[in-house]
Amino acid sequence: MHDSMVQDAVLRRLETLADAARQLSDELMARHPEVPWRSIYGFRNVAAHGYLDLDMGRVWSTVQDSLPTLHSVVVEEMRRGT
Repeated sequence: MHDSMVQDAVLRRLETLADAARQLSDELMARHPEVPWRSIYGFRNVAAHGYLDLDMGRVWSTVQDSLPTLHSVVVEEMRRGT
């Protein structure tokens, strides 16, 4: 958490993830109401435009607490073939 290069890499990956989430179909998102889709793609704007105001502790909590759920959804959808 204290390595700025790691912070930059994680933020970049989260921005990419948020951009990709924005491209998902409404049908797919509706199948997974447990995922906070709006917050995911809202984060991209915060990360891209409000970097100095980012709370890295909150970012790390998001990575640890929210990404496992999103990963499960991705695995499920890949199994579905969507």
